[in-house]
Amino acid sequence: MKIKTFTRRFIFILIMLSVSGKGAGVYAASPQAESKWARYLARGEEFSVLLPEAPSIALKSRPNKKINERYEGRIYGAYGDGIVYLIISENNPKRSEKMETFVEEFRKTLPRHQSLGSSELSFDRDINLNNFSGKRYFVKFYNGAKGVVDFYMTNKHVYIVEAAGGDESNPSIRQFFGSLSLDENVTGKKDSTKDILSIASVTAPTGLQSSANQVTGQIFSPKEVTQKAFAVSRPEPFYTEEARRKQLTGTVVLKAVLSSSGKVANIEVLKELGNGLTEKALEAAGKMKFIPAMKDGKFVSQYIQIEYNFNLY
Repeated sequence: MKIKTFTRRFIFILIMLSVSGKGAGVYAASPQAESKWARYLARGEEFSVLLPEAPSIALKSRPNKKINERYEGRIYGAYGDGIVYLIISENNPKRSEKMETFVEEFRKTLPRHQSLGSSELSFDRDINLNNFSGKRYFVKFYNGAKGVVDFYMTNKHVYIVEAAGGDESNPSIRQFFGSLSLDENVTGKKDSTKDILSIASVTAPTGLQSSANQVTGQIFSPKEVTQKAFAVSRPEPFYTEEARRKQLTGTVVLKAVLSSSGKVANIEVLKELGNGLTEKALEAAGKMKFIPAMKDGKFVSQYIQIEYNFNLY
């Protein structure tokens, strides 16, 4: 019996949780201030990159593929000053699948809106990094927001590297892409017992938006903001084995606040399911990445409600 999880209504939550789907933790050399970036490595991966905070890790499955290690990808996500940073890692040993397959799968996952339509992914140019060929695409989201996405094929993975909330002129986005390094031995000399390892801090790029661009202490409804909190990445809540055996289906409903700083607060369960499905929904919600709502040109906090539908096929 094939399992699929559908989310009927998505608003993305960003929370500073860094927990993998297998219970491993995150290590940082020292606490990072908001203005500090650090270079991060990931166990079992072939990349390192500068990020404004320690990334969260979420597992993902590929469409129309049986859920197993071969088709189980990972989403590394971080947020800073209005920009969402993602590194999506897909297993592709011995380059068994073409890059175009992953490009099209990614295109289908881009956010869409019932009345505003779909987001658009357009090819820009061929690129090369550390002797690995790649392709750069631009994203125009349904609400007018922009993004940059690079696709690389290494010896073991396909990496989808995305920055959403700006274009190539943004200094943070330039630093993010410029810092990316691909090397199959990148973690070989590092502490492989940690899922995430921070190895060096750097000064934040100039021209960043200031935290003064955030309004704190007041929470708005979606109708009160100029631009609603915007979903960029939506990890799936996986079924538990017990729920699958019992063929349990239904909906988990959550209520939360998406804060102006890009963190989630006050998560409340409005409707739950048994056999660990509520906990899976909470875990997935905690690893969502979003751009906060805006009002009068500033990032503000917004109330949201999220529904996760669990269906068996």
